[in-house]
Amino acid sequence: MLLFFTNGCFTKTILVTGGAGFIGTHIVVQLVNECFKVLIINNLNNSVIEAVDKVKELVVLELSKKLQFNLCHLGLYLQITYNECNLTRVELDFTYNNWLRFDAVIHFASLKAVGESFDNPRQYFDNNLIGTINLYEIMAKYNCKKV
Repeated sequence: MLLFFTNGCFTKTILVTGGAGFIGTHIVVQLVNECFKVLIINNLNNSVIEAVDKVKELVVLELSKKLQFNLCHLGLYLQITYNECNLTRVELDFTYNNWLRFDAVIHFASLKAVGESFDNPRQYFDNNLIGTINLYEIMAKYNCKKV
């Protein structure tokens, strides 16, 4: 694994799915403060973009430049109606990302309300299971083995 030393920090690049959620934002703050470059992908279904803005406020200004956000959905079901969110965007992040490659993925993207999962099982199946499978397939394709 290649490590790059810049601004007094070793840098690795981490993809955080669901990084705009409660747990994700806390992890992202820690990662950025530890000098990791972080790309958050999130569909904002259970979170808000202001959470990412708050993360940028909580870290040192210079380190906040190591953080990017993409609106994205890992599953298939919502691609038809939710144009910004598609698997192609995730694959582009792996192939054309100007931050080199991802050294690891931290996968928090999931739907989690029990009652809603009974009302909309297809949405939960698509997001939580199919989305995870899609992510793992892209990771395998681009040789990202740490999750």
